[in-house]
Amino acid sequence: MQLSKFFIFITFFSFAQTDSILKVNEKCVNFGFCLPDSVRNYDVILIHTSYCVSVNDSFNLNCIIKSYEKYVVAAHYIIDRDGVIHKMVNPEQVAYHGGKGKLPDGNNQINSRSIGIELVNTKYTFLTESQYGSLLNLVNFSMKSNKIKYILGHDDVAPIRKTDPWNFDWKYFKKLLKSDSTLVWRNNKK
Repeated sequence: MQLSKFFIFITFFSFAQTDSILKVNEKCVNFGFCLPDSVRNYDVILIHTSYCVSVNDSFNLNCIIKSYEKYVVAAHYIIDRDGVIHKMVNPEQVAYHGGKGKLPDGNNQINSRSIGIELVNTKYTFLTESQYGSLLNLVNFSMKSNKIKYILGHDDVAPIRKTDPWNFDWKYFKKLLKSDSTLVWRNNKK
């Protein structure tokens, strides 16, 4: 993997200010997280993909969440195929989504330093425009209250164990970030 993928230099980007609050469907779970000892500030956004393997509908959100429960893991957010953002764990809490791995600066405290975002997608399908738009909104929203140092894929921090996010177009997403296109995506579905 190229080092340039690891680092997104936030200081070079300008982000549009929106007057609306991020639209999120509350779907909080009671597993896969812990409460930190002190106020949590995160500086990493970690992007994942997942799908349901046990039913005919790979994009079945309830099935995906049940598989997380089975393994006692959770991300902070999951974005479905229609671009709806579902909050599973409050950002103030440490979600168990990163596992063992290492950040580009050598730190291995992935869960405590990051916000986890799951995108519903398989190894053989591609993300929807709605998912990219919602991810862009969520990243911009997170950056308003946190100094984000890295936006990474799961495979960036655990390349031996993980291959996701599958079919994620980093070049396209970086272009969205650079173009300050937040306003294009303001009409999210709820």
